[in-house]
Amino acid sequence: MRCQNGFTCNTKGNRRMTADQYAWWRQALKLAGGYRELTNDQLLLLAPSADSPESGFFRNRPFKDAPLVPVAIWRDASGNVICLQGGKEAEADRVWNYACRNPITEALYHSVLAGEPWPDEPPSVSKEHNLPAKTGDLHKDLTLELAAEKETVEGFLKKPISTQEQADQAGVWAKRLAGIATKADEQFNVEKRPWLDGGNAVDDKWRDLRTDAKDLAKKLKRHGEAWLKELDRLEQERQRKAREDADRIRREAEAAEQRAADVARAAEEEKAQR
Repeated sequence: MRCQNGFTCNTKGNRRMTADQYAWWRQALKLAGGYRELTNDQLLLLAPSADSPESGFFRNRPFKDAPLVPVAIWRDASGNVICLQGGKEAEADRVWNYACRNPITEALYHSVLAGEPWPDEPPSVSKEHNLPAKTGDLHKDLTLELAAEKETVEGFLKKPISTQEQADQAGVWAKRLAGIATKADEQFNVEKRPWLDGGNAVDDKWRDLRTDAKDLAKKLKRHGEAWLKELDRLEQERQRKAREDADRIRREAEAAEQRAADVARAAEEEKAQR
C-alpha cells in the first residue's frame, strides 16, 4: 500500500519496540502545527520515513467524502500494532494510508472521540437544524440541506475570519457546498436528458421539411430579383424622362410668355410714338 502522493505505507506486522514509540508522531505533530495535514516535503523530513504505521494520534477518512474520525495507534509490550479508529478496532496499514499525513494531539483525539467537533470542520447542519431523514427525493433533500447550510453560513459570514481554524472551516465548508452543487448538476442532467433527447427527435423529424421549404422560398425570391431590379430601372428611367419633358414644357411656356410680353411691349411703344 502507498500513502498519498506515492509514500509507502505498508506494514509487515510486528516490529521491535523503540525507546520512544511516539517519537515519530511528536515530530510529525510539531511539523503539522497541531492538526494540519502534512505536505510531501514535511513527510520527507520525518525520520524514519512513513513506511509503516507509527504510534500516535491521527485522524482519517474511512472512505471518500466520509467524515473525519480520530485514530489511535500504538504497540503493546510484544510489539503488536494496535489501532483504534473512531473507538473501534481497525487495520493499521489501511488506516495509515491517510492518517500518516494527519497527526493530531492526544487531547484533540479524546475530545472528538467524546463527541466534540473538529476545530477546523464546519458544524454539521443535520445536528443543528434537525434535518429529517432522507426522503428519496434528491431535489427535496438537497433543498433542505442547502437551506440549513445557508442559514449557518450567513451567520459565519457576518464575522471576519480571525483564526486559522476559521479559515480552515471556510475552505471545508466551500467544498461541502460545492458537493451539493455537483449532486444537483448531476441530477439536473439526468432529469433533463429525456427532454433534450425528445427535443432532438422533434428537430430531426421537422428539420428537412422546414429547411427545404425555406430554401425554396429563398431561391424563388432571388430568382425574381433580376426582374424586379429591371422594373425598378425602367421606372427610374421613366421618371427621369418625365422630369425632362416637364422641364422642357416649362421652358417652352416661359419662352412663349416672354415672346408675347415682348410683342405687347413693342406694340405699346409703337402706339405711344404715334
